Amino acid sequence: MNKKSRIIDTEDRIKIIIRKKIFKKKFDISEKLIHNLANTINDFNGLHMDKDTAVLMGFNKQIFHGVGLLGLLSSSIYNEFPGDGYSILSLNSKFNAPAYLDDIVIVKIELVKIYKLSNTAKFDFLITNHLSNKISSGDVIVKVP
Repeated sequence: MNKKSRIIDTEDRIKIIIRKKIFKKKFDISEKLIHNLANTINDFNGLHMDKDTAVLMGFNKQIFHGVGLLGLLSSSIYNEFPGDGYSILSLNSKFNAPAYLDDIVIVKIELVKIYKLSNTAKFDFLITNHLSNKISSGDVIVKVP
C-alpha cells in the first residue's frame, strides 16, 4: 500500500524534517516478517529459518536478516516524512547484536545536518530491541525531493 502522494516543495519538506529532529518507530520481528523477507531476497539461511541451526551456530533462536533491519530504517524514513521521492544516497551501518524472532525493535533516527544546497539531510540512527540492547547503528544521507 502506497501512502498518498502530495505535492510539497523541497523547502517545506526541509522545514518539517528540521521540526521533527528525532523520531522513533517500533517493529515486531515476527516469523511472517522473516519468511516474507527470505522469500523476497531468496535467503533461506538456517540462521534465519531454523531454530536448531541458529542455536547450533551460537544464537538463542532465529535471527532477523541484517538487510531486513536496514529495510526497516528505510521504511521509517519514508513513512515519517510527507510526500514521495525520498531516496537514500549513502548508508553506513554497524551490526552490534542480532535481532531475534519475537523481538520488538525500535528504530531511532536523529537529524544531524541539513545540506540546503544539495537538498540532502544527514541522520544518525540507532536500532535497539525491547530490552534496550544495541542492534545496529550508523548514519544515512537522504535526498529530499
